[in-house]
Amino acid sequence: MIQRIQSLYLLIVAVLMAAMLFCNFATASVNGGEFTLDAWGVVVPADAKVAADGTIVLADAMVDSDGIRVANPFLGILIAVALLGAVVVIFLYRRRLAQLRFCLPLAIVLIGLQVMQIIYLLWFSDQVPGVVYSIADVFPIVSVILVYLAFRGISRDLLLLRSADRIR
Repeated sequence: MIQRIQSLYLLIVAVLMAAMLFCNFATASVNGGEFTLDAWGVVVPADAKVAADGTIVLADAMVDSDGIRVANPFLGILIAVALLGAVVVIFLYRRRLAQLRFCLPLAIVLIGLQVMQIIYLLWFSDQVPGVVYSIADVFPIVSVILVYLAFRGISRDLLLLRSADRIR
């Protein structure tokens, strides 16, 4: 299963998606408070308030003793779908044609994930000044490239098997 190079590419995609579930995508420090954007939403410091229009307003009053999570699980759900898709494609190693067909939807999910992540990053940078981005922001792009390389490897395997069948 892992002996083929395309399986290694897909395993790396799965590892990158699993890492994205636990990484911060962006952080910002404002007045000593640490704002972070991750797969499950924005973590706002305890001394910040969120206005009715969604903008973050810093105040002296404590909202809670811990940081507040402004939940937005859509990005996390899409990352989990991409992770599950990569694992499914890995375990279809005996059915190369099905594996080949599942690579395209996986690439589309990864491209959609990157678009959604860019939208969230732009929204976060509008809300909080001084945003520092993370290396995890490029994981979907790297994953799309790896899925393409896996697609090519699976295609090469299929062509090799067809040519071997013709020789018999």
